[in-house]
Amino acid sequence: MIIHIMTSSIYTQRYIKFISESKDMGSHVFYVSGTKINFGDTKVPNVHNLGSISSITNLLTSASHAKGILLHQLNQPRILMLLVILSPSVIKKMAWVIWGGDLSFVLAPKKNIKTKLIGLFYSYIISRLPMIVAHIPGDYKLLSSNYSLKADYLCAKYPGSTRNINFEEKEEADQKKLSIMVGNSGDHSNRHIDVFDYLCRFSKENIEVHTVLSYGQNKDYINSVVKAGELRFKDKFVPHLNFMPYEKYLGLLSTIDICVFYHDRQQGMGNLNMLFGLGAKVYLSEKVSTYDYYTSLGIEIFPTENIPNLSFDSFKSMNGKVKQNNSFLIASDMNPNTIKAGWIEVFRNFNAHN
Repeated sequence: MIIHIMTSSIYTQRYIKFISESKDMGSHVFYVSGTKINFGDTKVPNVHNLGSISSITNLLTSASHAKGILLHQLNQPRILMLLVILSPSVIKKMAWVIWGGDLSFVLAPKKNIKTKLIGLFYSYIISRLPMIVAHIPGDYKLLSSNYSLKADYLCAKYPGSTRNINFEEKEEADQKKLSIMVGNSGDHSNRHIDVFDYLCRFSKENIEVHTVLSYGQNKDYINSVVKAGELRFKDKFVPHLNFMPYEKYLGLLSTIDICVFYHDRQQGMGNLNMLFGLGAKVYLSEKVSTYDYYTSLGIEIFPTENIPNLSFDSFKSMNGKVKQNNSFLIASDMNPNTIKAGWIEVFRNFNAHN
C-alpha cells in the first residue's frame, strides 16, 4: 500500500482519479487536506479528508504498515511532525513530490521564528529522504545545490489536459484583438506590475490584457495589481477576480494569443501546457527551471526579459508551423502512457528501499 498526503486542488483530483483508474499500479490510499474533492458520478475509493481526527489517527496508525508515503508538497508540517515523532523510522519510506511553491519555501530565507522552525524541520526531513520526485530536473538540481541529499531522483508528472486547436481558425482570430494573459494567479511571485511596465508602451494597440487573480491570499497585493493594470491599460485591462469553473477557465485560455509569465519560480505548468496546445505564444523568464525544461523538449518559447526591446509586431508574431510544432510536442510530453510509466517507476522504487 502507498499512502499519499496531499492538498485539495484540480491537479490532486486528476491525479487521484488517474491512479485509481489504473489497475496495475497497486494499492493506494489518499489523505487530502482542504476542500473535499468532488469526483462527480465516479466512485473513487480510499480517499480521506484530513480535516477530521479520525482520518489523522487512521493515517498515523497505517503509516508504519505502508510500503511508501508520498508527500505531494511539503506543506503540512503538523502532520509530518506527528508521523516522525510517533515513528521516526517512517522517514525511510517517504518520498517528496516537489511543487514550485514548497521548493521556493525551503530555499527562501526565513523571516520569523515560526518559519525558521518549520524550515529546520523540513531540512531534517529532506536530508534523510530516500527518494525525491520532480517533473522538472532543474528543480531537483536547484535543491541539490542547496542541500546534501541522499535521495534518488525520479521524474514523474501529474496528469494534465492539453487541447489542440484548429490553427486555421486561430489564424483568423489573430487578425482581431490581441488577447494577452499576464501571470496565472494573484501571488506576488507573478510580478504582474513588472510585466505591465513592459507592455504599457503597447497600450494604444488593439490589445486586451487579462490577469487571473482569483487565486492568492494577499488582497492588498491583488488590489495593487488591479489599480496598476487599470492605470496603464484603462478599459483594455480585464482582471478576473472570481473563481471560474474549470470549463469556463479553459474557455478563457482558448482565447489567449500571448501568455507572459515572469515568475521568480516554477509554477503555472498546467496553464502553460494548455496554452502550448492551443497555439499561444509564450513568454517566460529565462531564470526559471520551466524555461530550460520546455526548451529541452524542443518547444519554442520567448524570454520575458527581451520584451522591452521588441516592436509590437515582433512581440506578437509567431510562425504558424512553430505553433503546430509546440502543440505536437506538449501533447507528446503529456502522453498518459508516459505519465503512467513514470509513476509506476516511483512506486517500484519504494520496493527497492524496503
